[in-house]
Amino acid sequence: MKKAIIIPTHERGALFLNDLLESLQGCKYPIIIHYNTNERNEFEMGAVRIGKELEIDEFILLPDSVVIKDQVILDMFFEQEGSVSLDLHYLSYVGKYRLEILNQLNVPDVRTKKDAWKQEFDFHNEYCMIEAPLKLFPGFWNHTDIYEEKHGRKNLINENDYIIKYKGCWTADHIYNYEGIHGKEN
Repeated sequence: MKKAIIIPTHERGALFLNDLLESLQGCKYPIIIHYNTNERNEFEMGAVRIGKELEIDEFILLPDSVVIKDQVILDMFFEQEGSVSLDLHYLSYVGKYRLEILNQLNVPDVRTKKDAWKQEFDFHNEYCMIEAPLKLFPGFWNHTDIYEEKHGRKNLINENDYIIKYKGCWTADHIYNYEGIHGKEN
């Protein structure tokens, strides 16, 4: 069975990516980095597409704005039968995806932050209708009021003993006012 970790990133996330890769040093699973470009930015959905195209049986998608505090979490994902999310149906795209399920779905084309945000719900709702994921840490995505300035942006922090997620967009206003690489989106 092919297993891997897939990390979607963009040059704007280079400092976050460095933090994540440092936290994954010595990782026993192959790591694939999906580099989005200014000309072709597929956001996280590009990493899902790559996992499907490479026919990886199971992969953990970790956005570049994640830090792994304890690599035991990776084993926790892979030891579970079926799909696995941290909590609410792949919020922020974090979770273990299965090729068997992805082969039953079309991976949508994403080009804007609004598209990525919309597919965070639409695509994952379709995925979860086929196979509901095990929720590894129920309550993980409960809204916190912990914020941290990191790498030039304000981040909402979701964290437990295993993982930290630095969220740069945590409300719809952030999405609709997102200044993407192609300028301001409305």
